[in-house]
Amino acid sequence: MSLSRARLALFCCLSLATLYCPAEELTCPPSITSSEAISPQVSGWEAVSTPQVHKLENAQVYDGHPSEMASLVPDRSTSHGPVHQAIWHLAGERERDTWIGCSYKNSSLLLVHKVSPMPVAAF
Repeated sequence: MSLSRARLALFCCLSLATLYCPAEELTCPPSITSSEAISPQVSGWEAVSTPQVHKLENAQVYDGHPSEMASLVPDRSTSHGPVHQAIWHLAGERERDTWIGCSYKNSSLLLVHKVSPMPVAAF
């Protein structure tokens, strides 16, 4: 799902009542700059790379570290013109940590961030 807006809001619950602590707000960087590298090096050759700017394409919620590739399916998603929103309901005990991953156009890089326990994640 492409995002024209890169805002990710995480709400943490203080109790089962309607009391909520202030939102822990995370914002995926709107763009990143990266340079390619080769591994292993090619004997007798030198790799030269030009830094490339990559714009934010997607954000995702993960059950466990994103390297395990256990992304969660949103409970609900909506679109209003170019703005897309996805919502995950994460209430209850979780055995694994919750992570957020930000992916970028024309890049295999994924920026990840471990988040505090919360009942709902939306971006």
